[in-house]
Amino acid sequence: EGEWRAVEFVRDGARMQDDWLAYGSRRTEGNVTKVVFGGQTMLHAKMKIDATAMPMTIDYLHLEGPARGRVSLGVFRWDGDEVTFHIAKPGDPRPTDFTSAKGSGSTLSRWRLKA
Repeated sequence: EGEWRAVEFVRDGARMQDDWLAYGSRRTEGNVTKVVFGGQTMLHAKMKIDATAMPMTIDYLHLEGPARGRVSLGVFRWDGDEVTFHIAKPGDPRPTDFTSAKGSGSTLSRWRLKA
């Protein structure tokens, strides 16, 4: 839970410029998360987590935007005060690694908890 700042963001194999990362934030309360970049909501979803899977899995039920009502499947991992997510676009199979290749349509993001 809490507020997170963007450390890395890769969509469909294209890495976001480092100077843009400062405009990104992620807020999680309970099982709901919201990702905003530059005032624009990129993700607002209800999360379902399986911490017993390897890698751990996460499902997003999109609450708004073009994917509203659809589910995206993903994996995630913790590394100290950082968390990394690899999320498929809605309807695609769950990723099995932490790389977002060009043409995959997936999103890889890494976040650090704000102190």
